[in-house]
Order: sequence, then C-alpha cells, then structure tokens
Amino acid sequence: FWTAPQDTSRSGALGYRGFFYHFLEPETGHRFETVELSTVDTALFLAGALFCQTYFDGPDPSEVAIRALADSLYGRADWQWAQVRPPAIGHGWSPEHGPLPYDWRGYNEALLLHILALGSSTHPVGRETWGAWTSRYRWGSFEGQEHLGFAPLFGHQYTHVWIDFRGIRDAWMRGKGIDYFENSRRA
Repeated sequence: FWTAPQDTSRSGALGYRGFFYHFLEPETGHRFETVELSTVDTALFLAGALFCQTYFDGPDPSEVAIRALADSLYGRADWQWAQVRPPAIGHGWSPEHGPLPYDWRGYNEALLLHILALGSSTHPVGRETWGAWTSRYRWGSFEGQEHLGFAPLFGHQYTHVWIDFRGIRDAWMRGKGIDYFENSRRA
C-alpha cells in the first residue's frame, strides 16, 4: 500500500492523495473497474495500520519499520483535500467524475473517519468539521432503548473496534446524559 501508485490514472493506481479505492483487483492490487476512492474505507484501513503500530511496540528493526510505515500511511491521507464542501468531509472521489456528491453528516460508520481527520498531524480538518457531522444527529427510540440513531448496527460498531468510548462525550452526548459507548450499547 505504501509503494503502490497514488495518482489520477483510471487504472493501475491503488489510490490518490493517501486514500484508497473501495475495491481492488485481487491479482494486481489496482483499482477494480471504476470504483471510487472511499474516505471511510480508507479510515478503516488506516485504523488497522495504526493498531499494528501499537501492537508492534518493540525495539526490533522490523517493528520500528512497521510503526514508521503506519505513520507514513496515516500522514499521507489528505483530509483537507477530501473536504470538497467544507466543513464536511466527502464520501469519495473518482478520476472520471471527481468528488462524489455526498458528505458525511449525521451519526453513521464515519465516526472513526472524523476522529482520524481531526487528529491528523499532516492534513487535519478544523473543529467545525465535527459540528457539521453532528448537525444531523437524530435521537430516537427503538425497542424501548433511546439512543442516537443509525439503522445498521455496523454504524455503531466499526469505530468501537479501535477506540474505547467509555466516558467519552462531546457536547451533543453530554446533552443526552450518556457517552458514545453507552449509545452503542443501547443500539
């Protein structure tokens, strides 16, 4: 992933601006047909790389190299470029059509994406991005459980694979008297 082509070619590239295509050809690792770069799929990949960075924490040169590679992959993602309609972050991009016409707003699987974009040491987004994302939150009830809603359960689970949200609240969650962990437990 680090040494594969990152360019605007319609085929032969793995990604662009630090983001990766939604599907890749298993034989070559290059872009599958005309799929888009996916900001959320890239975030999941980067979270996996950063997990490896914390797991391989020894002094052995191969472990040092793994940590440096994870840093490099994360640092290459240009989150600001992905803000085609600031302050929101777009879903993706393709060489044929440019940016997709959708932004990440409202609670969904992109919680991790926003945390990575805000925390980037190379291309961070501004604090207003979080406000844009939370601006379409919907509180509701399902099966007697009140929580911040997103119908597919994976939207409540993806980010929790990488981050322990017990006790973590933003202004929106403080207003509801719970944290993101409790919200996902209820869902």
